[in-house]
Amino acid sequence: MAEPTEGDKRPPSLHNMVNVDDLLELTERLRSAHGRIIGATRDRNHRSRWERRLATISEVGATNIERALGMMDGLEADIKRLEAANS
Repeated sequence: MAEPTEGDKRPPSLHNMVNVDDLLELTERLRSAHGRIIGATRDRNHRSRWERRLATISEVGATNIERALGMMDGLEADIKRLEAANS
């Protein structure tokens, strides 16, 4: 959940609300990453390891969107390297 920043004009009761734009971004990136993983991996065991990473990021996103988005950055970089190795 987002911590209030200096200049946050929302009432205090809304400071711990999830930013809908961040949640939508995380959801779209998770979906895109899943499709890329399916396209880049043939081995079921290897794919399941990638899918566990996606599940972990999704679980983290339930309580800390910013951290989950950071984890997605790392995952997407790893997927990009996987795709490059397979091309």
